[in-house]
Amino acid sequence: MMDTDMTCFSGEPSGDMRNINRKIVIGLCLSGLAAPLYVQSSELVYRPVNPSFGGNPANSTHLFNIANSQNDHGNPGFTSNNRKSELDQFNERVQRLVLSQIASAVARPIVGSSGELVPGQVETQDFVITVENIGNDHLKLTTLDKLTGEETVFELNQSP
Repeated sequence: MMDTDMTCFSGEPSGDMRNINRKIVIGLCLSGLAAPLYVQSSELVYRPVNPSFGGNPANSTHLFNIANSQNDHGNPGFTSNNRKSELDQFNERVQRLVLSQIASAVARPIVGSSGELVPGQVETQDFVITVENIGNDHLKLTTLDKLTGEETVFELNQSP
């Protein structure tokens, strides 16, 4: 007939199998109760990665490169392979030269022949720039915005 270690046709385990199952269940329960005795933990400590928030400054280049690689919003006016032509670069240089010459001509009353500031005043449409000698090789430079009335004052030491 049937062996006692085998399961009956009804699907219930025999007596020996019941004892083994009970031992397994009891062993699992005891190990489950004993497991917390062996578990150790420590505080969770947050260490920032981003140097803007206290992280390691050596991460900044790496994080910046990752951000740039994920950036979908490029500058529409600039692409690395769309460089300005030689003619455009030349025109920009000429414009900068002309503006520099105009700035030099306007500032001539307050700039000496060797490039040092000298007492005097320059007035443009929007600004008044005044250079005053306050003694001991110190100059006071005052810039007045005619539109807002805002004034900026600072002192310069002329001695080398």
